Amino acid sequence: MKLHTFILSVSVALIAAAATHGQIPVPDPPIPGRAIMKVQLGVSIEDAIAYVESLLPGVTFSVAEGGDALASRDLYLLSYLPAPDPPDPVVEDVLESLKKDDPNNTTSQWGELLYADHDPESNTGSVWFQSIGGIDQFTDQYAGTMLGLGPAQVRSTGQGVVVAVLDTGIDETHPLLAGAIAPGGYNFVNVKNPTDTSDPIDGVGHGTFIAGLIHLTAPDASLLPVVVLDGDGFGDLWLLARGIFYAIDHGVEVINLSLGSTYNSEAVEAAIEEARDLGIVVTAAGGNNNVDEESELVEYPASLSPGKVLGVAAVDSLGFVKADFSNYHPNFFISAPGASVEDAGEPDGFDPALSIYGALPGGDYGIWQGTSFATAFVSGAAALVRAQHPEWAADEDTWTFIETALESTIVNIDADNPGLEGQLGAGRLDIAAATTLGPITPTLGDLNGDGTVGIVDMLTLLASWGQVHSSADLDGDGMVGITDFLMLLANWTL
Repeated sequence: MKLHTFILSVSVALIAAAATHGQIPVPDPPIPGRAIMKVQLGVSIEDAIAYVESLLPGVTFSVAEGGDALASRDLYLLSYLPAPDPPDPVVEDVLESLKKDDPNNTTSQWGELLYADHDPESNTGSVWFQSIGGIDQFTDQYAGTMLGLGPAQVRSTGQGVVVAVLDTGIDETHPLLAGAIAPGGYNFVNVKNPTDTSDPIDGVGHGTFIAGLIHLTAPDASLLPVVVLDGDGFGDLWLLARGIFYAIDHGVEVINLSLGSTYNSEAVEAAIEEARDLGIVVTAAGGNNNVDEESELVEYPASLSPGKVLGVAAVDSLGFVKADFSNYHPNFFISAPGASVEDAGEPDGFDPALSIYGALPGGDYGIWQGTSFATAFVSGAAALVRAQHPEWAADEDTWTFIETALESTIVNIDADNPGLEGQLGAGRLDIAAATTLGPITPTLGDLNGDGTVGIVDMLTLLASWGQVHSSADLDGDGMVGITDFLMLLANWTL
């Protein structure tokens, strides 16, 4: 059944539903019989397994099918037997003990059970709604005005930047996204057809919605689809870690994680730290359960310690007060619009002037709300700032520069949220202000930012030949090569 047909069949009762009115959320469960382990440099996984088995008599471990996909980073997905459901807490305790300074453990750095993850909207049972306005209301939605997209895009459109969208997939045939999809996308869920990143079984359209909002914000940025969630918006943290590393290896500048887990995974954190060290900005949705740092429903990686990820909370349609569904946490980096205002008198149940619009599979547009969509705006903003500086290197300083540009230009909202001061990030995103800190985006190929494309830029590109993380990757295919050289020549100005 086509997605738009499904939506038209949604009852009036569901149309009135909001993110906080869905199913009762619960902590993400561990996956029975699965664990992740990072071995020490130069140690074999067999020796690491032998040590763990010595601590767990009667339990046997082995590398799961495909579990050596991250062996180059000393990470492995393991199977173990017996595999009770739920998992034996003793197994988890032993794996967690590997993180301690155990003088007898000379084989592994840490171990953990494999846990599930989800997009925030699936976890609370929110529903998206077919738009009656389509492209016009998408383009003119309130969030764009609030964030200053018009003035921002005079200075930057995101050209030359690749944003990885780790989600349920992207409908690459949507007219809005034509020409915006970067080559090399991958589907970690559909193992039979891993290059199908459009995910035809995408039951919610979440990834397409996210992609549309990033495209609205940074229209010339390329979008790399990396499918790590199934059609219902659920996955696991091994797939997420693999997805982040995949995006890193394909030379992206921004990674959008409109997803999370209530389990704080070492594997995911390791991937994020590697991204940061290469100047790649990772954004993450704060979650839709209206909870604080004391709750068992805190979302990771958005709640990681500051300096690792840009955790995002959502504000209401006026842009100053926390959206009623949004989580709040002292580690969040920033807030952005993510709320849609209900109006029972409207055909779709929401006020069209105060709603978040996004693209949906099949060429449709819809209304949704959640921290996922606030996160998409932050990813787009990071792409705009990054595009203003093609001369920045692939290192941690670039991450810091982008973070500073976004944080130093926020709209302070503490006074409008008494009792939540400092728990909605530094404040609300202001993209127009952030882009004023940098120059107008130079011509594609102007790698030194001097306003022209010439011999210095050509020499810079040639020096970067074959590199993955380089601003000289003009076509966003993950490597500097002949196509990039030809694009530079096409823009030659000297």
